[in-house]
Amino acid sequence: MKTNVLIAASVVLLGFFSQGRGGEHAPKDAFVGGSGHPYYGSGDPWNLRFFGDIDKNGKLMLCGGDLRLYGRRGQRQMLDILEGRVDDAVNYCAELLASDAKDAESLFTLTVARCVLLRSPYGQKDYAGAAESMKKAVEAGLPFERFLAGPRQIFKPLRDTDQFRRLAARYRVQLIHGPLLGCLTDTSAKFWVRTVDEVPVQVVVSTSKDLSGPIKSTIASTSSKRDWTAVVGVKGLQPDTLYYYDVILNDKSALSPELPSFRTYTASKAKFQVGFGGGALYCPANERMWDTIGSHNPAALLLLGDNVYIDLPQQLGEFHKYTYYRRQSRPEFRRLTRSVPVFAIWDDHDCGTDDIRMGPYRDKPAWKMSMLEGFRMNWNNPGYGNEQWPGCWFRFSIADVDFFMLDGRFYRTNPLASICCGK
Repeated sequence: MKTNVLIAASVVLLGFFSQGRGGEHAPKDAFVGGSGHPYYGSGDPWNLRFFGDIDKNGKLMLCGGDLRLYGRRGQRQMLDILEGRVDDAVNYCAELLASDAKDAESLFTLTVARCVLLRSPYGQKDYAGAAESMKKAVEAGLPFERFLAGPRQIFKPLRDTDQFRRLAARYRVQLIHGPLLGCLTDTSAKFWVRTVDEVPVQVVVSTSKDLSGPIKSTIASTSSKRDWTAVVGVKGLQPDTLYYYDVILNDKSALSPELPSFRTYTASKAKFQVGFGGGALYCPANERMWDTIGSHNPAALLLLGDNVYIDLPQQLGEFHKYTYYRRQSRPEFRRLTRSVPVFAIWDDHDCGTDDIRMGPYRDKPAWKMSMLEGFRMNWNNPGYGNEQWPGCWFRFSIADVDFFMLDGRFYRTNPLASICCGK
C-alpha cells in the first residue's frame, strides 16, 4: 500500500471573512457582474506597502531610510527604476552605500539605474560610472551572472563597453543559471538551464565519472521567448543508481571538470528524508542555508511557496524576473539544486501579493496567466495543473510514497462574491 502525502502552502480560513468588506481589498476591475464583492483580491490592503511607506492615497512614498528586510531594498530600487523614478533609486543606492560601500545589491541596482540614464536622451552619459559600479559589485561578491541575466535590454549599453567585455572574457560564462534537477523518478530525470545566448542544450549521463557509455538526452534550444531557458530529460536510467552528468551547450561542456551527480529513486519501499520549507526571502547573509540543506543529502527539496517574494500582481516583467534572478544566481542555491531534485509550488507572495485570492477564472485578472508563465519558466516540475485548469499543482512519487503538491491560491474564491466561475 502506498503512502499519500498532500502538501499545500496555504489553508482557507473562512472565519477570516467575518470582518466583511474590511477584509475585501481589491482593485476596481475585481468588482464584476454588479457584485459589491471582488472576485479576486486580498484580506489585507492591496498596495505596494512591502516596498516602502504608503501615503493616505495608497501611493508609494519616497524612501527615507533603510527598508527593514534586505531583499526589499533592491526590489524598491528596481521598482523605482522601472517606473521612471531613476533619481530616487540612485539616491537610495547612495544612501545605503554610504553606510556600506560593499553593499553588492545596491551596486547592482545603481548599475541598472546608470544604464537607464544612458538610454535616456536627457540622461547623463555615464558609461564609466555604470562599468565602475558593475566592477565593484563583482568585487563585493555578486555573481557576474547577474549582469548576464539582465535586465538585458537595460544592460545593452553596458555590454558594449570595454570593461564589460573584459569581465565577460575572464568568466567565459554561457550557463547563467542551473542546472536545476527536477522530475526525478526511478528511471528518468530532467534538467533546467538558462543561458546567455540561444544555444542547443543536451545532457549526458553516466554511472562513470569519465562519462563513459553515456545516456544522452534529446537536444533542445534555449529561447528568448522562454527567457533563455530550456528543459531536457533523460530516460532509461536504472533505479537506486548514482549518476554523474554534464550539460553540453552548443557542443561544449558547461560543467567539467567538477561534474555533479544524483541518485535515482528506488522502485520499491525505502527509507528516505526530504527537505522542505518556504518563505525564503532573498538575503545574502542567509543563503548559506542551501549548503546546510545539502549536507543532509535529502532525496528531494520541496519548496512550498513564498520562495522568492515578488508581491507585484501585474503582467510578467523585468521586476519579476529580477526577483527570480537573485536567487538563481546564488552559488549556494546552484550547488544544492544541481544534485537534489526540486519540486516547487507557490504561495501568495509569489503568485500575486499578500493573502491573495486569485479568483475562479482561468483568464482573468489579465495578469493571472502571465504570473503562472513566469513560475513555469523558473522551475522544473512534473506538471503545472492540467489543460483545463492550469496551475502549479502536480504529483510525484519517491519509492512507495505519493506526494500531492497543491495550489491553494490560483483559483481561490471570495466566498462572499455573488458570482460563479462560468467558462
